Formats: sequence, C-alpha cells, structure tokens
Amino acid sequence: STDSSYRGTGVLKKVVLPSTLESIGQYAFSGQTLMEMDVNLPSGLLRLEERCFSCCESLTGELVLPEGLEYLGAASFYDCKNLTGTLKIPSTIETIPSECFSLCKGFDTLIIPNTVVELSNGGSNSTGGAFYTCTGLKSITLPIELSQSDTAFRYCTVQSIHYTKGSTGIMPDRSSNDWPLERHSASSLQEVSFDEGVNHIGSYAFYYNDRLNRSVFHGSVPSFGDN
Repeated sequence: STDSSYRGTGVLKKVVLPSTLESIGQYAFSGQTLMEMDVNLPSGLLRLEERCFSCCESLTGELVLPEGLEYLGAASFYDCKNLTGTLKIPSTIETIPSECFSLCKGFDTLIIPNTVVELSNGGSNSTGGAFYTCTGLKSITLPIELSQSDTAFRYCTVQSIHYTKGSTGIMPDRSSNDWPLERHSASSLQEVSFDEGVNHIGSYAFYYNDRLNRSVFHGSVPSFGDN
C-alpha cells in the first residue's frame, strides 16, 4: 500500500486486501469512516506503518494480527474505537510503539507474548503510551517486566493480570511515586496470577490494590520486595 493512499477520503465502501500483501503504508486508511473491511489481516503481512489505520472507525469487530508480522508503526491503530474483543500481539513482534493502540476502548482482553521486550510509555508525552486510555480492558496477559511502564497503560482499569516470566522472571522494584499498570488499576484489580518461572515480585507491586482478593502461582512462590 502506498503511504496516505486513502487518508481521510471517506469515499471507500469496501476494501479487500490481497493475500500477498506484505506492507500497509503510513496513513494508508487513516480517518476512514465508511469502508467495509475484514479485520483478519493477510497472513503474509510483515509491516504496519505509522498511523496506517489511525482514527479508522470502519474497523469493527475483533482484530486479528497475523503471526509473522514483524513491525507495528507508531499509532498504527490509534483511536480505532470500534475494534472489540481480544487483542493478541503476534509472537514475532518485539516492540509496541507509542500510541499504537491508544484510545481503542473496545478491547476487553489483551495478550502480549514473551517476545515483546519494549512497550512504549510515550516518553515525555504523557498521552503517548502504547495502550493509553484503553478503558475497556478487563484482562491483561504480559511479560512481568512490562507492567512497570509508567504511562503505557494510563487510564486502563483492569480486573485481572496474568504475568508470564518474560526474559528475566523479575518484576522490578517500584517506589510509592511510580505509576505502573497495577496502580492505574488500583480501584479495579481483583485477581493476579503468575507463570512458572516468575521468581521475584518487586516492592510496592500491589501497594494500592485494596480490592485484590486472589493470587495464583503456577510453580514456586516467588520472593517479594518490601511493601
């Protein structure tokens, strides 16, 4: 797809992506509100460039990102508010960039594989986190190191978190001033579970989670930091 191919035109009625497609360019379908399109993206797709589907109200239902996808551009699905259900990040992705799924309020479940080693918190932009204001999320599975990201999950109020061992099995220590995923979900988090291989839970991990009432450990109970 050529960059900005159909950006904001509003005239597309139906789009069929060929099975041989490998890349969707910057702003390719940004701002589309009328088109009909299958959200099961082609199995051979390798790259989704910056803002390729940003503010695309036409994307509805459960988004299927193909295994083999290697690159997600910044804000590629920004404000796609009509996407729903489970979002599963392919195991071929290593980085989820700034604003990638920000304002996607219809997802209720997020699964991030152990292969993801970087989750953008937007840097100096407090609204630039990868999942900023994904307010529909109720359940998240993610590598234990990634819950530390300050603004990646800003305004997300989840009910359950499942931690996989990631690359180290260690949740970093926090301070009472940090704002990781667990603190953003202070009033909502009820259940946490930990894969075998998780061996340390950092200081202040659940300090603010007064409603947390269930913890499940698959394997040995890890060590805990202070508070």
